[in-house]
Amino acid sequence: MLTCEYFKHEIDEILERDELDKTSLDVLTKLLVAKHFIGIEMSEFTEEMANMWVSHMENADGTMGAHWTLDATTAIRDKLGYQKICKYKFWAVMNSLYSDYGKSLSKTNITPEIYGELTRDWIEDADAVKDKAAAYYTYVVDHD
Repeated sequence: MLTCEYFKHEIDEILERDELDKTSLDVLTKLLVAKHFIGIEMSEFTEEMANMWVSHMENADGTMGAHWTLDATTAIRDKLGYQKICKYKFWAVMNSLYSDYGKSLSKTNITPEIYGELTRDWIEDADAVKDKAAAYYTYVVDHD
């Protein structure tokens, strides 16, 4: 499955080499073009953005930071079949939904899987700007 983690890993491995031969440059070019055309824009929403976003969350239940670990949200993402969504984006958005709405949603029978469904809906919002998570982080979350 082509995921943002796959592209990041493959691109990073090539860029970490001391010297790049013609074959490496060809592979790098193909990875970058493929990443662009299938719509995985890792450069827009980054792992660093996710870490900054989650680490500064002031949750509605009075706690701070992540409610779920990256491993926990990745397991939910994978269980629901959403591997095409970058795990860092999924982690940040799922924790954001808990942070903002967890107090109210705790009055229902909500499960982590339902949070996962809501996360997918939020990320794949058809009438939102491209890479809504990066835009939200930049214009709403990042208070610097």
